[in-house]
Amino acid sequence: MLARQAGMDRYVYNKLLETFKEEYRRAGRVNTTRGRINAWYTDLRNHSGPRWMRQSISGVTRQILHDLGRHYDQYVETEKLKAVNIKPKAEFGEPHFKKYGGHISIPFTITHDGTIGQARFTDTRTIKIAKMGEVKLSREFPVLNYRYKTAQLFQLPDGGWRITISCDIPDEKPTVTEPTVIGIDRNVGNVATPDCVMIIPEKVARRMNNAEKTASKAQKIASRRQKPDYTNRKPGSRRWVKAAKRAAKNKRKAANIRKTTAHKISRVISDSTTHAAFEKLPIQNMAKSAKGTEENPGKNVAQKSGLNKAILEQCWGLLALLLAYKLAGEIIWVAAAYTSQRCYSCGYTHKDNRDGRKFLCKKCGYTYHADCNAGSNIEDAGLKKLGSEAMHGQLNLRNLPDHTGSTHVKGCLDVEGSCISSPEKRQAQTGERDVSCTVVLWRDV
Repeated sequence: MLARQAGMDRYVYNKLLETFKEEYRRAGRVNTTRGRINAWYTDLRNHSGPRWMRQSISGVTRQILHDLGRHYDQYVETEKLKAVNIKPKAEFGEPHFKKYGGHISIPFTITHDGTIGQARFTDTRTIKIAKMGEVKLSREFPVLNYRYKTAQLFQLPDGGWRITISCDIPDEKPTVTEPTVIGIDRNVGNVATPDCVMIIPEKVARRMNNAEKTASKAQKIASRRQKPDYTNRKPGSRRWVKAAKRAAKNKRKAANIRKTTAHKISRVISDSTTHAAFEKLPIQNMAKSAKGTEENPGKNVAQKSGLNKAILEQCWGLLALLLAYKLAGEIIWVAAAYTSQRCYSCGYTHKDNRDGRKFLCKKCGYTYHADCNAGSNIEDAGLKKLGSEAMHGQLNLRNLPDHTGSTHVKGCLDVEGSCISSPEKRQAQTGERDVSCTVVLWRDV
């Protein structure tokens, strides 16, 4: 039923887009008002269109058409500015037709009391959708004082379905009275602070590697099967479907493991400090391909490809994104130059100070874990930026050893699927905020 609704939405979307294109080509302008779109859709649904369109959820389809009208308005405005040689602030291209077999997404409004919207909660784990019935969620949904606004159902590559729900929660506007800073050094294989090195447990890393290997094997098998031809609406063979779903399922499993680990690390850090200092790393440039061109081919392409994969698997950007909303304060970005070569004790900087994971200052003889030394330098730079009121923070881990060394990541995972804010433990941003915070949560269906 979800796939059928998505197919009806795709048909109406393409029909209206064709009308917009023809009108713009003929008259140079397009009428995209809500009244015009609603009247056009009502006529198509009740009179001129096929009979099966009457089974669709009209509120869902209307929202998709209104979004298309807004997008086409932005495209027309961009073209007008280009015609008079004015560079637009944001350039919008012409909307494309939706293809059969593409990404399936169904937006709708949702509420708790059932007064408005196409869907409502019947309990903490069940959502009733108009003309479809009830869908059950993988886990219970939090029923705190949230104001539900919109939801979106979309299909995952492995065939499963997921729902995302946007809600509003009030912001209490707390202020940070005693700021503390912890320096975070992001590496391949660990996350280091001045106190300890946090590593992924061997069991978790093994599961992630197994999932990635299985996905790689399934992709090779799928490449030898009969692929689908979406142009002629011919599906792929059953063996291709089986291999493709197996690859997508294991890719999703590995991605969930990485995301879960990032959530746990960020929760431990945010529970221990108000601010976190990070190196400002050009991750996109660091993970660029080394293939080069035909005229100037690259060197050590295979080695660089492996390094790029290892960098991207660490989710450096995701860790900073999660801490941006979990911290009571904010993230402090510092320069990354020489943080791993500078001695924290005397300040002497030389490339020979570091030997792998060991740091030995050639001037004063200071010895420490190289990543922890880098974390200390990052923390000092963050304290200078924050001001004189800030203090050094300390990571609170239940299994922190007596000496500085490696420790596995412990801590409770944030509410499953939170991607903008933490619902159970809201730590507002520093400063005054007059608007409520928007939270987006997801559950598998």
